[in-house]
Amino acid sequence: MFKNYFKTAWRALLGSKTFSFINISGLALGMACSLLIFLWVEDERQVDRSVPGSAETYVVYEDLVSDGVPDAGYWTPGLLAGEIRRNIPEIKYASGFWDRDGERSVFEAGEKIIPFEYTCYADSDYFKVFNYPLLEGTAATALAGADDMAISRDMAEKFFGSPRAAFGKTIRYNNSRDFRVSAVFENLPANVSHQFEYLFNWTSLTDSVRWMLNWIYRGPNTFIRLQPHADAAKVEAKIKDFLTSYLADPKVGQGHRATLGLQPFDEMYLHSVFRNGKPAGGKIEYLQLFSVVALFVLLIACINFMNLATARSVKRAKEVGIRKTIGALRIWLILQFVGEAVLLTALAVILAVIMAVFLLPWFNQLTNKQIIIPFSSFSFWSGISGFMLLTGFIAGSYPALFLSSLNPVKVLKGSLRFSPGSLMFRKGLVVFQFAISVILIVSVLVVYQQMKLIQTTNLGYNKDNIIRFTTSGKLSGNLSPLLSEIKNIHGVVNVSDADGDFLGNYGHSGGGIDWEGKDPNLDADFATIWASGGHHGHPTALYFDLTKAVAALGRGDYSVSLVSEALPLVANARETEAALTAAERTLKARPLWNSLTIEVR
Repeated sequence: MFKNYFKTAWRALLGSKTFSFINISGLALGMACSLLIFLWVEDERQVDRSVPGSAETYVVYEDLVSDGVPDAGYWTPGLLAGEIRRNIPEIKYASGFWDRDGERSVFEAGEKIIPFEYTCYADSDYFKVFNYPLLEGTAATALAGADDMAISRDMAEKFFGSPRAAFGKTIRYNNSRDFRVSAVFENLPANVSHQFEYLFNWTSLTDSVRWMLNWIYRGPNTFIRLQPHADAAKVEAKIKDFLTSYLADPKVGQGHRATLGLQPFDEMYLHSVFRNGKPAGGKIEYLQLFSVVALFVLLIACINFMNLATARSVKRAKEVGIRKTIGALRIWLILQFVGEAVLLTALAVILAVIMAVFLLPWFNQLTNKQIIIPFSSFSFWSGISGFMLLTGFIAGSYPALFLSSLNPVKVLKGSLRFSPGSLMFRKGLVVFQFAISVILIVSVLVVYQQMKLIQTTNLGYNKDNIIRFTTSGKLSGNLSPLLSEIKNIHGVVNVSDADGDFLGNYGHSGGGIDWEGKDPNLDADFATIWASGGHHGHPTALYFDLTKAVAALGRGDYSVSLVSEALPLVANARETEAALTAAERTLKARPLWNSLTIEVR
């Protein structure tokens, strides 16, 4: 009997090739789009979950109120990791971690000179907090000394041919300092949020960046691993006011009030937005949004499939009438139509998987991911099978129930009339389908307009004909010859160096800034870009002339004589002109230059 039903379903499929193609391809396209979105969502959900030890690891976040202004984030004082490790017995290991995002460094070993991205520093406990596989060295000695560094397998092979050959060797960093390879770790997987090729010892950071030793300055992340059976909630309560005593000294924490909290490390990537001092959202909101979009796309495809299946099945009313006349039971008619819908859905699933395989390389390029379809995963196939059966059942249930309820006498006499209720249901599905489609189309247009607005909005400076690139190694310490050579290139109008830009790559500083009438309890924090202020003989005026930056307050016509002895501060509209003027008198340039900006004709 089932064999006969299958033959009937197959013949019906082949007998209406155009209908079958439209129905199957429409459902397959919707399923392929949804499958790709769900694969991306699942890949995002797995970020940092594969990091060894992540389940027992927490990140410390700080809720800071500075001069009445609340702020919260993962930045913490550079001294925090060592202090909480010594004072909180429930904390087994603690490590600071600082990623100098965007900094490009040059390494030299023998005759090989290779640049690398992601300059990172970590405490000696880092490989105890995170159990990354070490190919050479141990977690206890990996970053024990100030001149120690840990490198990846890839970096070891590029310089020395193998991890074993790299262990104990010396690598020169930016032509300024030699480091010893004290450990070689396995290459990090793609789904790790903190990517790095090498790690420097924490002491090498505090030796060169002295503000790390001040409790009011924040920047690094602090990761901790608790003792077995330690209660995270109790530890969080214990460290909540940990910073109070360190900020109590007026010379250290005037105007600052900070509390600490804990968040599971594997939640950090998706829940990194803070509201009211607590993690309360982040990328998880995008995952939820795209999951809803995927469900809507799938729902549209299913409704379209159901409507076409229902419209086609009505033409088989006489077949149902004859089957009922010769004794067919209603349950068997229902199973027949549901089975035909499941067969169509199965073909659509196969086609959808094939489409997803072909579209995946383009999709990975679009999302900057390395997603693969987990064909070997039981959960993947069980989910696909469950979806196939559910879709087939839903799509086939309405035509099956509708046709199996028909009166065979009326069908065979040709006097069949559809009730307003049955027509209303189908019309409702069509209206619902088009409503969702219109909502999605309007949403896409709104997003497009927003992106267009971002791309065309006046940013306050001239971004046309500007080339920016970073420098490292020997160049960072002596840019004057390079600047002069670039200036002489035909087509170059101006050239300037700075340690940041207007796109968010800049530092924060408030120390040493004073002006008449300033509240002595105020510790202002300014976003700063350190440009050439005469240190290399290239005045900051070139930087403003080059970028055509608009001064919100103060003077916009910086002259060579004005900036030759002091570093002007670009302030936004929230700062006072008095502060701007005072900054010109008090700030001094520092020898940190790692960015060049060039204007060409």
